[in-house]
Amino acid sequence: MKEKNKRIILVISVISVVALVLLGFLVYRGITISKHEKLIETIGIKDVQKINYKLPKFTIVVDGIYDNTITSADIKNLDVYKIKAVMNDGIYKDDYDFVGVRVLDVLKLTKMEGFNSLTFKSSGKLQVTYDKGEITDNMYFVFEVDGYKYDASEPVALVNPDVNARYSISDIVKLTFD
Repeated sequence: MKEKNKRIILVISVISVVALVLLGFLVYRGITISKHEKLIETIGIKDVQKINYKLPKFTIVVDGIYDNTITSADIKNLDVYKIKAVMNDGIYKDDYDFVGVRVLDVLKLTKMEGFNSLTFKSSGKLQVTYDKGEITDNMYFVFEVDGYKYDASEPVALVNPDVNARYSISDIVKLTFD
């Protein structure tokens, strides 16, 4: 009788282990497929809608061929947009919801359109430079991402969903025109 009970326990144990291994495989496969689907999604802007939004107070210093500042008061009458986009961080592509104004609209309004390149500089010494032809309607100064407002001391970020996320930076404090 004891021998029969041992065999039953052994069979149940083996079935349990096999079931757990299969369950683990199915869960792992589901996660892997989900990540793979995100990897093949196209980057860029998915939707843009004009919204009512109160801009945070900010000042961006401008130097180079222009010597100026851009403040929230300067651009208060520009259209503000909610932007749904897929950004590539170099490994994965993820969905984001931004709120911001078009960089080209700011440049046109402030009459800063005669330049060869524009460098966006952050307070943390990061910077990214775009040639004039690379600045498109899909580039935004953003104040909010996924419902999170940027820090009040440096509320402006640059987002360009058409390229790798490394070319988008937060805490914009200075623009240098060449």
